[in-house]
Amino acid sequence: QASNKKDPASTSVADFTIAVIPDTQYYVSSQNGGTPAMFTSQIDWIKANQVAENIVYVASVGDITDHGNDVDAEWTQAATNGYYKLESQAGFTNGIPYGTCVGNHDQTPNTGHPLTCSTADYNAKFGANRFRPRAYYGENYAGTGSNSNDCHYDLFTAGGINFIVIYTEYDSHGDDGANMNTWVYNLLGTYNNRKAIIVSHMMNDNSNVWGTTGSTYAQGEVLWNRIKSRE
Repeated sequence: QASNKKDPASTSVADFTIAVIPDTQYYVSSQNGGTPAMFTSQIDWIKANQVAENIVYVASVGDITDHGNDVDAEWTQAATNGYYKLESQAGFTNGIPYGTCVGNHDQTPNTGHPLTCSTADYNAKFGANRFRPRAYYGENYAGTGSNSNDCHYDLFTAGGINFIVIYTEYDSHGDDGANMNTWVYNLLGTYNNRKAIIVSHMMNDNSNVWGTTGSTYAQGEVLWNRIKSRE
């Protein structure tokens, strides 16, 4: 399922920045002191400082929203007033490259079972069809033709280094872990000339150990054990 798409324009500058955006769920849902304007200001800062900081890529680590398919307005805030603003930026034909990750709060219900939880609203805003026209987008885990962007990968080059960024869906109970991890393993073989960045919503828990949620399954640990031979 790998793609040979051409990379976006690269930079010859050695120093570059990859921006990482953690959970925005309370911004877009206006909870716990958060407001949508806070998220928008973060995106605006990235755009305003793209040249000064040489920001070459933006990665989301999931929980984009708080209520999954239940509150459409949260997705509108996250997309139109958030990530979509990166898609138009001077100096980047495809805007500032970015990728999004599925967290448990982007699933409905938010129980971490990817084979039975719906990500319909996530894919309505951030589905594969939105990214396929962009040069940095690789393909999705579901295969060409599917709009599911629950798992996907991107390709970019910065500072003379070729990168692959691979996103895996939140899977706290290991429902699809073996298959997703094999997909990651195969990509790392196909693109073995690239530095790899793996993005998932659950790698560690609050104690900075392999994450577990509601079970003994540790998504980060199992993924690492599957792919570590690709070092």
